[in-house]
Amino acid sequence: MRRSIWRLANLALFTASTVPLLAQGSQAPASAPPMLALTGCIAAAPTPANSGNAAPATPSTSVADRYVLTKAAVAPSPTEGQPAANQPKPPIATQYRLNGSDSMLAPFVAHQVKVTGKIEEPASKPASGGNMPTFKVDAVRMLEATCS
Repeated sequence: MRRSIWRLANLALFTASTVPLLAQGSQAPASAPPMLALTGCIAAAPTPANSGNAAPATPSTSVADRYVLTKAAVAPSPTEGQPAANQPKPPIATQYRLNGSDSMLAPFVAHQVKVTGKIEEPASKPASGGNMPTFKVDAVRMLEATCS
């Protein structure tokens, strides 16, 4: 009888100490930006003007400088109803620098698209592009063959 009680007590202590650890591992980090879907038109990013030099500007090596999403708007989600009152709204701009591969973005230049991804927090102030936010693109889907 004492062994049964002792085993039950040990099992209860083990369970009580393990459950909180398991729960901690299943929580998403609070600082991760939410996934977002935007609609708009993909355009080639404007190249910075030469500063009086006759030589052409060197091509950008940053993928975030090659394409922009213009006429940006939050894409409606078919699975979600009205957002909760306490849910923060994503920051919305009308233009975003797009951070994605050329092979993913180039085929959609001058098309109306839906892009899915996350808004990236800037590490520092960009040298060009003003304060245009950067959108890390995970997926692109064409909505219309032309931009209106």
